[in-house]
Amino acid sequence: MDTRDPAKILPYKFSPDPNHIPKVYSKLFIMAGLPLYLALICSVVWSIAVKCKKIPKSDFEMMYLASYIFLLFLIHPSMTSYMIDMFNCQIMDNVKRLDIAKLEICFQDYHAQMAYYVAMPGILLWGLGIPAAVFILMRKERDLLDTANTKQKFGFLYNGYKRNNYFWEIVIMYRKIICIIVAVFLRTQGVILQALLLLLILIVFFQLNSNRRPFAVRKHNDIEGMSLITQILTIYCGVFFISHKPMFDERG
Repeated sequence: MDTRDPAKILPYKFSPDPNHIPKVYSKLFIMAGLPLYLALICSVVWSIAVKCKKIPKSDFEMMYLASYIFLLFLIHPSMTSYMIDMFNCQIMDNVKRLDIAKLEICFQDYHAQMAYYVAMPGILLWGLGIPAAVFILMRKERDLLDTANTKQKFGFLYNGYKRNNYFWEIVIMYRKIICIIVAVFLRTQGVILQALLLLLILIVFFQLNSNRRPFAVRKHNDIEGMSLITQILTIYCGVFFISHKPMFDERG
């Protein structure tokens, strides 16, 4: 094993300033606080609109929720992916380094603090919590899905789905999050295990899609089903390329 100083292995120098915060962590702080910044911005914008009499005061809550939820779902994929990437490490020169910032050694010093005390709470609170919170809000108004107020707040999430499957967009979001988590957090367990687990997850979601037929339009259900089948076949075929164990004795 190479015991050389990691700082001497790579062809660039580490920052000599111990108080310097790398850009990758500055961006992490921004991502972790983004939902709070958006809440403040939406509140200020609609408060100004009320004071300027652009909208009645009674519409403030509805307009605030509608804009805030839309913005949350707009930033949710990139925000969650970035936080999960804090745990995405690769071995370079016998040293585990952060994939999105090769200069950072994984789970040592500053990276360990950022990963466990900023990224992990962000994944739980924002990555998993935002869809769950919106589902709870939607469930409270599930009997009012055809009203103008509810459509304005949540319509972009359930339009196109059958009314009894109003929550299906959130199911799809969780499917994507689970697949990313498996791809990142189980990397050390081997590619075969990752592939088989992803295969199982996709089969489960394919079965759910086949049973529920959540889209209001038949073609959309068929497209979603074909998309899942394509992913399943891709992973299934990929197992043969990443497996190093021969199925039969080469002498036979």
